[in-house]
Amino acid sequence: MLGLLGSATGLLPAASSEAEVKAAMLYNFLKFVEWNPTAARPVDSVFVIGLFAGDSLAPVIERTVSGKLVLGRPVTVREIESVQAGKAVHVLFLRQGVPAVRELVQQLHKFGTLTVSDAPRFMEAGGVIQFTVVENRVRFMINQEAALKAGLKISSRLLALSVPGRGEGSQ
Repeated sequence: MLGLLGSATGLLPAASSEAEVKAAMLYNFLKFVEWNPTAARPVDSVFVIGLFAGDSLAPVIERTVSGKLVLGRPVTVREIESVQAGKAVHVLFLRQGVPAVRELVQQLHKFGTLTVSDAPRFMEAGGVIQFTVVENRVRFMINQEAALKAGLKISSRLLALSVPGRGEGSQ
């Protein structure tokens, strides 16, 4: 799985931390999802990975995506302060413990934002991709129904790499 999502792209050293693996996966998800263009995210815009302000994963993601392109477009990381700011990001990572996740995710679906989290039961709350740990390796589950609600088209190649699950989380 990581061959397609990380190590084959040269993003991951041999011994990567969990944070580095998640950062590489967030970057690589950009390659396997189609978004509907919006006024806040035109088709030729920079790809934006968002996190809520103060998330400790931000510097790791910034190092991972620095200078990288997806489909010829640069990738950047943006810390956001409110759910309204989520309409300008392609991928929003929601750290475990974010309050009112179900309501937050429903708002983000309206913006066509790919929601990703490491929170247990994130998919049950309507999230699109949930990180989980299986046999000491970071994996991910995909909620296709949530992706459709958000107007996202996920590549069959990415779907094939996901692990089955209902979002219970095995963290």
